[in-house]
Amino acid sequence: SSFAELSYVKNRIKYKTVQLFLTIIVLIYMCAGVFYSTENATRKNGLGTLEFYECLYFLVVTISTVGYGDISPTNNISRLVVIVMICIGIAVIPAQVSELASLISSASEYDTSFNSKEKHVVVCGHIVHENLKEFLNEFFHEVLHAFFFFKE
Repeated sequence: SSFAELSYVKNRIKYKTVQLFLTIIVLIYMCAGVFYSTENATRKNGLGTLEFYECLYFLVVTISTVGYGDISPTNNISRLVVIVMICIGIAVIPAQVSELASLISSASEYDTSFNSKEKHVVVCGHIVHENLKEFLNEFFHEVLHAFFFFKE
């Protein structure tokens, strides 16, 4: 049924949102760990070692395209790690965002069930003037009767 399909779409939207969030987190943490190892293994010139949180900071600033320049790779292996992270980010994240946007746009606010406390009527079928007139007379017969016969 359409309600089951809507439920499926809403669950897929939640799933894809979590998947996108986790992809970004895993990508940053994984690359931060590799960057931390490669950068601190060959760091010299009195620069000292980087803390893990500094590597996280550097990669978040890099992947967000802000790039302050206060921390930068000092060797080719670390530069390669950053290049790989950027390439993976460019390939994976937009594809996931696109899929999520497609799911969100396919979900319509009109695909939900009607949850109203008020009484309502749904008229279906081929509606012609005579059928509509007959339906309305039958539907409102109590209101019309009270209005016309008990009017002072």
